[in-house]
Amino acid sequence: MKQALLIASFGTTHRDAEELDLNPVIDALRDAHPDAAVRAAFTSRMVIRAIEKQTGRKVDNEREAAARLRKEGFSEDEIRIQPLHLIEGVEYEKLTRIHDEILVGEALFSREADLYAFAEYATKSYTTPTLFIGHGSEHEADAIYRRLHECMAEAGGMHGVATVEGELGRAHALQWLKSSGADSVHLVPLLLVAGDHAKNDIFGDDDSYKTFLEGKGYRVSYRERGLGCDAFVREMFLKKCRALMEDKAGAR
Repeated sequence: MKQALLIASFGTTHRDAEELDLNPVIDALRDAHPDAAVRAAFTSRMVIRAIEKQTGRKVDNEREAAARLRKEGFSEDEIRIQPLHLIEGVEYEKLTRIHDEILVGEALFSREADLYAFAEYATKSYTTPTLFIGHGSEHEADAIYRRLHECMAEAGGMHGVATVEGELGRAHALQWLKSSGADSVHLVPLLLVAGDHAKNDIFGDDDSYKTFLEGKGYRVSYRERGLGCDAFVREMFLKKCRALMEDKAGAR
């Protein structure tokens, strides 16, 4: 059976983040499925509008991309959508509403095993106190960040999780740091791409996590790249996409 693979991410207006963090994931998925028609789309209408206004470049949203595939001759049951979202929140749910017969794969952190695997990877990869900072959400899926924070502790590392929005804000981050006894912290964007939120809300020079923690007396370093540049994270997405394309359990 012929297949089409639609790779859907939130998107970014930062071209460097797209090239360094997003495109490596898309390229890895495309290379893993050479017989499929592979397309990409952004789910954020705000990002799409900003890109078109700034550059004139038109990026398809998830519905437009799916419609193009149907015009190319693919039926709904031949189209698969692999999300590049971290949690199955508001943006993810846009994908599940396109059509009942279009299978949608899992977000990065959809299972308990995903959280443990990432926590173990983080523990091995970072040897100093590290705070992974995600976007956060008003959606119930925001609870995933709390569970990942707990998994970090269970993995035996010196790491924690906080968010720009949602439950695990700056007060949570400060409490975690105080309880750790650390006097310095390394910030890592828990985001697929290091775009606007990373550059402004995490390590920006004006009212960011970096300036907040420095103001509390901590020495702060940070990573400037998103998760998409990590081979481990790309492999997590590859496994989910393989299951999706093979119609195995896990596809929505």
